[in-house]
Order: sequence, then C-alpha cells, then structure tokens
Amino acid sequence: MYGNDEQGWVDNGAGWLLSGYIEDKNGALRPQTREEMTQCIGCHSGITRTEFPTFTSGSGNTVDSTWAMPRKFAGDLGWQEMNYLLYQADQNSADTAVPGKARQGDPLNRDLGKGELRYFLETVVGASLYGDMPAAIEAVLASTIRKADGYSADWPALDTSSAERFQQVQALRQTLMREFTAKGGHLAADGTIKGGLLYPPERDALATAARYRQVVVSQRYTKGKDVFAETPVTFRHFRDPAEALTRVDGTPYQTGEIITERAVELDNPASFTYRAGNIATQIDDSKPYPEGNYNPAYLPLLKFPLQFETAPAPAARAMQQRSDWNAIPLTDLPLCLSGMLRLPTGQGFAVIEHQDGQFLVQSGRELHTHQGVKLVEVGERYALLQHVDDGHLEKLELGVRSQATAPVAAPLTIAADELAFVDLKAFRDNAALDPYRLFDAVQPEAVVVSGKLSGYRLSPGTDPALFVKAGLKTGDVLLAVNGVRLESEEQAVKLLEQYSGTIQLSLTLQRGKEEVNVPVNFQELELAFNTVVSG
Repeated sequence: MYGNDEQGWVDNGAGWLLSGYIEDKNGALRPQTREEMTQCIGCHSGITRTEFPTFTSGSGNTVDSTWAMPRKFAGDLGWQEMNYLLYQADQNSADTAVPGKARQGDPLNRDLGKGELRYFLETVVGASLYGDMPAAIEAVLASTIRKADGYSADWPALDTSSAERFQQVQALRQTLMREFTAKGGHLAADGTIKGGLLYPPERDALATAARYRQVVVSQRYTKGKDVFAETPVTFRHFRDPAEALTRVDGTPYQTGEIITERAVELDNPASFTYRAGNIATQIDDSKPYPEGNYNPAYLPLLKFPLQFETAPAPAARAMQQRSDWNAIPLTDLPLCLSGMLRLPTGQGFAVIEHQDGQFLVQSGRELHTHQGVKLVEVGERYALLQHVDDGHLEKLELGVRSQATAPVAAPLTIAADELAFVDLKAFRDNAALDPYRLFDAVQPEAVVVSGKLSGYRLSPGTDPALFVKAGLKTGDVLLAVNGVRLESEEQAVKLLEQYSGTIQLSLTLQRGKEEVNVPVNFQELELAFNTVVSG
C-alpha cells in the first residue's frame, strides 16, 4: 500500500487519496497508519493502474471506488444528517428487548424496484457487512419465520458440523429470508422497518461499546475496528475440500478454522494481478440475481423523490370495503372516537378519548389504555379495533361535536431560549420524508358539525415547542390552508402530499370567537442565521 503514515493517507489505486483519522487512547483524533487503513481500502478502492506501473491497490468492491454515501437530497431538502431511519426510543423496553422503532420505511432502489434493506437481507442473509447475524435478530427471525405461519420451513439454526451441512443451511436461510421479505415481514403495519432488524437491545449495545473502548485504550487498530463477543461464523472456513482456501504458504484450511490470510499471486511483480488474491470465490455467475446472488449490475441509487416499500396489507383491510359496517358491533370499552386521519394506504391515526384525556394511536398499534386491543384500520367514519387474543373485531364510531362545546384548554408556554433553537425548516424537511413526523408538532381532532367536517381542532404533539413556534394555540380549530377550506379528509391528505415543497403556509384558524390567519414561515430560522453571519 502506498501512503503516508504521518499525514494519514493512502492511495486507493483509482485516483483517490483516502485520509483517515481515529481515536487515540485519550479520545483525540490522530492520523491512521497504512496498516490500519488496510480494512478501509478493501472497499474504498478499485483495481486499476496508477502512475506507478506495477502498483495496484484495493479490491474494486464499490461503484465509484470511494463508497461515498452522499446525504444530499434534491431541492430545499439539501444535505441531511444520518437519522438512523428516524429512530424513536422505547423508554419502557427491557435491556434485552427491542429498544425502539424506526419511523421511516425501506427506500426503493431505482433499478431494482425494491427496498435497499430488503435487497441487503435477501443477498447477504446477515445483519452487517461481515454477514454475521446477532442473537437478537436470530430471535426475531426464529419467532417470525415458522412453517405454521405459511413459510416453507422453520428458521434453522446454523449447523457447523460439516462444510456440506453448513452450506445447506445457509441456502435454506436465504430461501426463507426471501419468503420473509416478499411477505413484507421486515416492515411494520405502518410501512416502517421493524426495529428488531435495526437496533440492538440496550445490553448488547453497551457490551459492544465496552469492547470498542478496549481497542481504543490498547490502540490495537491493526486487527480492525469492529470487535465481536466471539469470532463470527463467517470468519471460519466452511468449503468443499476440493475448493478449500489456502494460506499464503499454500497450506489448506480445515473445516471450521478461522481464516487469517489468503494466498496471493506473487509470480510476476509486473502483472496487473500481482499481490491480488488467487483463490476462487463462491460467487457463482451461473446463478444470476434474483434467483442467485450474482448481480454485477447492482447500483446503490434510490428513487427520488423517495419512495418506500409498501407495507403488507393487514388482515382486516377487507373490512374497509364493507358497505355494511353495522355488521361489526360497537365496542363496549370506555372509549370515544373524537378525531381521525386516514392516509391513502388505508392506514391512519385515530384520536381517542379515555376518561378525562385524549391520546393518538396509529393503525397497527396497541392501545396503551387497553392491553391486547389494537387499532387495525381507520375507515370513513369508524375506527376498527381488534382483540389480539381471539381476533374479535369491534368499532368506534366518530362522535359528533360542535365548536361551541370545545373544551377550554390551559395556555401552553415554552421558554424563549428553547424556541430560539426550534428549526421549522428542518421539521418540514423531515416531514417531507416521513409524513408521520407531522404529529411531532400537532395532534388533529376532527370537528364535525351536522354530520359534516368543518375543520380540525389542534393540540400539541410530542414536541410542543414546534407547536408554539408555528404560532398555534391549544384549542385552535384549523379551518383552511392557503385559503382552501378543509371540508373533507381528501383535502387533508393532499396537504400531506404537497408538504415537501412548502416555504410558507397561511393557516385560517378559529381561535375562540375570532377567525384569524396565522402565517407559518419554514425559512425563518435559516434567514435569521444568514443575517447574523453576513453581519
């Protein structure tokens, strides 16, 4: 490898100088050495000639030889930080359980027409670039992929008794994984990716952090930066003896032995393949994708505007098409449906009253007030509930409530210094990617007068500062947006669809006895920042 240890860069053999920095034992950054960057250059490279006639470097694993992951979206969205698919922690989860959920779906690859995570799962049949499968994810798959639930077999544990048996089990796991993703098993009912496939339990995450800390203190980066509780099975040798890997000295590995080195071509220093691996891989070009894994045409490019994998239709989806809703009994639970928002997918949200308060529940989720009862669908004027234990269906019917009976709410106050850091533009951009983020700012409650929708009563969402920053007050009734009266659910849905390009909204509100217009400027913070900088 050609590079400079003091400056911390290497030539990747494809026209790029890669520069890497890493923590020293005190936590400060220092340049990486060439030896430490060997792991990096394995992917961030290409096999090509350079100005040095006999010099080659890297493995050519990536499209542009840098494996750059640009996070710049078109238009006003601009550059975005990684958001871990809008991770939302579950503060009540046990330290060995799924710690939260994603609030974003699986973005579609523009060429494959399927989600990027789905393609990864179907191809790697693992959870990382090392092809390993943590125990927490194994547990999720084992509890989900079962023959009794329509799969061709139960999810099998890996069998390392022989190379032949290992390969057979791996092939079965890939078949089952593809059945799993075809059913939408990697997605929740709302279309978001299941958290159990993305986020480690708290105990596992802390253990990983502790292992990495040992590497920082010891500065043993030469063996890599990823540390495992035990050597992943994918680091061990499970191949037909006739196709065995060999060491540099030509001796073959035995079944189950850890692979520490591979033979390379050393015969001709002037050869293009000098010091390149000379052992055949198990990539079979006679088995092209999608049946096999051979896919030389793969490009990691997403559709834009972003589109996501469609969530599996819930079992109760057919109920939405029923003309006779009277066949479903009204629930006798002490609940009242006071508001709703139905999305084009058939999913949606319901505002439910219980005792002296209200709460917002998303379709596919369990009611926190009644364990074992979940909202399965939002219809035209009904919310469909299901008792998980026996599948029994009940409904809530939209209540009729006039503006005159609106409750008097206490004023909501947020400290001025907290409001100064509320970024409405960032909120708008995030909501453009994930419409469910709108409910961070506001909870809408349908107001029905004489059987007709006349607006939405507004109350703060999970982030009240956004609500106040937008100029809203608890109890406001949203009557119109940009002069268009909200007289149907369809208009509310169109508002979600048009949200991404909005710079400013004009909201017409019923505030007490008055009708007021409130402008919401999504560029206010950015303009103020630019003014300070230019000044």
